[in-house]
Amino acid sequence: MVRAIAEEAKQPHLSQFNGVDLDVQPFGANGFQYILKGGDFQAKYLFERPNQRDPWGTFIEIGSLLLTCEGLARSLNLVDDTLAALGVRYRADQVSLNRVDYCIDIEASEFVLDPDCFVAHSKSNIGEHLNLEDPASVNGRSSVRTSCTV
Repeated sequence: MVRAIAEEAKQPHLSQFNGVDLDVQPFGANGFQYILKGGDFQAKYLFERPNQRDPWGTFIEIGSLLLTCEGLARSLNLVDDTLAALGVRYRADQVSLNRVDYCIDIEASEFVLDPDCFVAHSKSNIGEHLNLEDPASVNGRSSVRTSCTV
């Protein structure tokens, strides 16, 4: 019913489930019918329709902001509390870690970023993020590269 409201409005619909505020998305993705976003740091909860042939009916995405601000143990506790409020019960052997992303910052003032030195698959999209802090003096484009995304 809540998803139908979100679909009709074509935007997320804020709902409360046992004291937890979650945005119900008006769409699904990657085989998951329901997507809920919520909490202080916008963790994402994806749910499939029940299917006896597929034991992995729930996927949870914990973002880097939550991990950075709260740490791993507190992040997992927040997810557990949200799942409990939603009535989701599970055993430890039903949990599988899907992926871990990480970032490392290195202070190297002498480093010059040269995207031409990156090696990437020919089908990769490569985008340059340029420093545009003062677009008037540089005609909208600066030669100072601040990052490169492949």
